[in-house]
Formats: sequence, C-alpha cells, structure tokens
Amino acid sequence: HELFMRVFTPSEAYDFKKDAKGPRCFRHVWLKQYRWICYSPHLKGALCKYCVIFPQPVHRGFQGAFITAPFLKYRDFHNSARKHSLTTCHKQAYDDATNFINVRSHPEQSIVCQVNSAVKHQVEENRKKLYSVLSTIVFCGTHDIALRGKTSTSGNVQALFDFCIESGDEILKNHLKNAPVNARYTSVRVENELIVLSGFSVIADESADISGHEQLSLGVRFVDLTITPVKIREEFLGFATLKAVDATSIANVIMEQCIKFGLNMDKLYGQGYDGCSTMAGKEGGVQAKIKEKYPRAIFVYCASHKLNLVVNDLKAVPDIRNAIGSGKAIIKFFRESPKRRSLIPNVPLLCETRWTAKYKSIRVFSENFDRIFQQLRDLVSTASGKISQEAHQLLCCSSTSTFLFCLVIMATYSARLEPLTQALQAVEMDIAKAHSHVQELIQIIQRKIKQITSIYNIDNLAAEALTWFDVWSGKEKQDFQNGLLDLLPYTDLIPAVRQAILIALTLPVTTCTVERSFSSMRRVKTWLRSTMTVNCLSGLCMMSLHRDIVNENRPQFIHEVIDKFAQDHRRLQFLFHAN
Repeated sequence: HELFMRVFTPSEAYDFKKDAKGPRCFRHVWLKQYRWICYSPHLKGALCKYCVIFPQPVHRGFQGAFITAPFLKYRDFHNSARKHSLTTCHKQAYDDATNFINVRSHPEQSIVCQVNSAVKHQVEENRKKLYSVLSTIVFCGTHDIALRGKTSTSGNVQALFDFCIESGDEILKNHLKNAPVNARYTSVRVENELIVLSGFSVIADESADISGHEQLSLGVRFVDLTITPVKIREEFLGFATLKAVDATSIANVIMEQCIKFGLNMDKLYGQGYDGCSTMAGKEGGVQAKIKEKYPRAIFVYCASHKLNLVVNDLKAVPDIRNAIGSGKAIIKFFRESPKRRSLIPNVPLLCETRWTAKYKSIRVFSENFDRIFQQLRDLVSTASGKISQEAHQLLCCSSTSTFLFCLVIMATYSARLEPLTQALQAVEMDIAKAHSHVQELIQIIQRKIKQITSIYNIDNLAAEALTWFDVWSGKEKQDFQNGLLDLLPYTDLIPAVRQAILIALTLPVTTCTVERSFSSMRRVKTWLRSTMTVNCLSGLCMMSLHRDIVNENRPQFIHEVIDKFAQDHRRLQFLFHAN
C-alpha cells in the first residue's frame, strides 16, 4: 500500500535527457497523461506500476516493455502505451491493484464485501460484452436473417458486428479486439447454444429445406388456464431433422422432441397432421404408432387439407378442369410480360398450396373478366406473330358458354369457401366451431342447388348479401360467441364435463401453425447458408415466429438468455454469487 501511495514522481525540472540513450527522452507530461506509468531513475525508463506489483499469468507476446523491462523506445511511446493499456493482463492488474488499495484504505469494511464488489463489477462488465453479442443475434432471429455465410468468418452477424462498432459500440469493439479468441462468444458453437398443463395436442408437418434435408416442424396446442379470459394457444416448438421418413422414425422423433421439451406425455390428448398415408395411416401411420403408446391421443385430420381435397375433387369434372386450365393460361399470359401485365388489374396466380390465395385468384379473375376479355380481343388485332396467335387461342377458349358457366360456378362458391378457409386457420378455432362452419356452408350449398334455376339472375354483390342472410338465418339466438370457451365458466361444479370440454378445445383443427414455420425456414436457410445445424435453424425460426414476445421486452429476454448461458462453465464470469 505504501509503495502505491508513495511512488517516485520526478519533478518537472528533472533532466530526462541525461538518462536517455538516444536522441529522444521521456517527457514529464506523460505521467499525467497515463496515470499508470511511473519513471525509474535507476532503470532510466518507463514502467507500469500495476503490472510490476501485480504481475499476471501472461502468455508470450505480452510480457516485456512496461512490465519486466523499462520502455525506452520513446519514438513510438503513445502507440505502445495505448496498446498496453488495452491488454487483458493490464486490466486485470489494474483491478487487483484497485481492490487492494480499497481494502487497505477502508479497513472498516469486510474484505469479503470488497472482494465481492470487485467480482460483481467484473460480472457486470462481462454481461455488457455478451449483451452486445446477443443483441445482434436476436436482431437476426427476429428478422429472418441467417447468421453466417459459407464460412464461419463471413456472413450477416459479422457484418452487423462491424456495423455496430462503426456506429460507436465501444464495449463490443473493445471486447472483440482485446478478448482472447476462445472468450469472445461469437463462435458457431456458442451461437447455436444461445439460440437453442392441463393437456395438449401435438401438431406436426414435414418439408425439405434448401439443402435437401427433411425437417419436421413441431408445435403444440393447449388451453392456457393461467390468464383471464382463458385462451387457446398454438405454439411452434422448433425443427427436428428426419433421418428417415417412415412412420416409425417420424413417430419416434415426435415423442423424443416432446419429452425433450418437458411435456407430460400422459397428458397428450390429440394429434394433428395432414392426410398422407405416412402420417394418417389407420394401421401403420404416425398417428397409429403414437396412439399405441398413448391411447388418449386422438388423431384429427387437418380440416384445411380435407377441405382442399374436397375442392380438388371438382377437377374430376372435365369442364371444370378445362376451365381452371384455361384460367391459369390466361393469367400466366398476362403476367409473363410487364407490358401485358399493365393492361389488366393484378390477378394472383392460382396457388395449389395457399388455399385462400387460390380462391382469391378465382374471385379477382371473375370480377375483372370483362376487361381481361377485351384486352385479349385487342391483342389479337394489334399484337404480332406468336403473341397474337396465343391471344387468339385464349380468346376462343374463354368465350365458350361452357367456360363462362364454369367461371360463374367457381366464382360463386369460391366466395363462400374463402372465408371458411380463413376461419379454419385461426388458432381460436375448435372442433365444435369448425363443424358448425362447415355445416352452415353445406346447408347454403344445398339450398343453392334447389334454386339452381335462378342462379343466372344473381350477381356477385347479391350473392354475398344472400350468403350473409343464409348464414345468420340458420342460427338460434344465443350468447355463446366463442364456442366451447364460453362454456367453461359454467362447468365448475361438473369436473367431468369440464375435462371433456378442455380436451375438445385442445384437439387441433388444422396444422397451419407448423406450416407457417416453413415460410420462416425458407427465409432463414438459403442457398447462401445451406449448412446450418438444426439447433441454430430452430432457434432463429422460433425468434422469428415469436418476435412479438422477444420484442415486447427485449432487454429482459437477453438478460434471461445470459443467465441461462452462464449456468455452464465459461471462461468469463457472467453471474455474481455473494458469499
């Protein structure tokens, strides 16, 4: 303590030139500019008083000038002094010296308390460093951005680090510049590590990613009884890579993932998949394999897939099939050329996988058919060569009575199917409400069949008005607007009925929640980043799909991630434990 408090300080009149071995000498002003420097008349050079008295376990390249030997190359003094002040060994020596002086200067305080204070300060500094790294990763995850490029030294996350440093993030700059390579926490392994009830149902679907690997998207549906009012929730849990696509392998992966997330499999009441034989097979499908082990897990065929298959059966009618083909050809003809595309309103392509888009395409095409037909007629006479010939062929097929009749039929019933398809995709939809919606549509169609003779007198606006009347005329007066959810408050004294309603609410209606994750997967896992691990992929997609939760309280989210990350042994300390 006395050594620190009474370090030799030469006066301003001290003649440094007599100590110099070259044309340049030490300057007195440097003692004020760099408080850690002291001058030794005996060694005739500058030393770091902290590193000399509290030497650190240093590695090759750090010891030498300022520590074990005086600094004498005054020509490069400022650059060398700045480099030394930023080294890890100097910072640690400074902390040790400061703690030592505080302990000796305040003997009334407990040494344990003062040491804890120093450790707490170091933990806070380490957490600030990791906070900057995590903020960048969270930004990538919530904006569907892959972290790295083809190699681990390139990519978006490194570019964002550089951008943050250029914008003035001194904490991140000093951390990446001065921290040891194995303690920066920006490696691929660490990124993957950072990113990674009353009853529930499992929802699953699979799709190939950009690198050709089959990814199983897994989600759960459950009733959240912890909030008021009670709410049905469907949550995406992540992806799992499938090594095989047979029913047994997929079923095992689903059960393993559920157990991994800590779900009580005895509370598994439902399964929701599409209708392919691998998933829905009665004897050897995934649903059958899981039901063998968990008999309560009722399989529910995705209602949206089932409705789409019913609609696709219309293609068995040759006239309908030909009309759809002609409509696709006309839309493609106008969309493939920017000049022709500007001649008509924007008509979406008929998309087989996005059901609402398909109905919208038919509806928009029908609403603008007069203009489309007129533009085809004009192109026949004004265009030349192949364009005129193709326009003539499309004009001929679209002017037949059969095509016009089929277009009216498709437009009329697409207007009724579009709201039903959208309603089925809602998370709040339950089995009872889905059945009610479908029955209403069936009744409307049956009544329309009986009135087929008057169909030609109904325009689109009148059809929508009648549809609205038909829907509500079949309803009884009731107060239950939210289906089975509204019945729960009346079941407190009848627990068996309450449990039955909860199970019914838990059963999935569609697999839309997990199918939405594939859009996020295709945005994150791209041609530029096709070798991403499944843990990293799941983490980024979860942040993307749950960005509302992440962004709602981002600082708290990042600190919770740091707490979890710090539970394993780390080179830097991120948690403070008071003794």
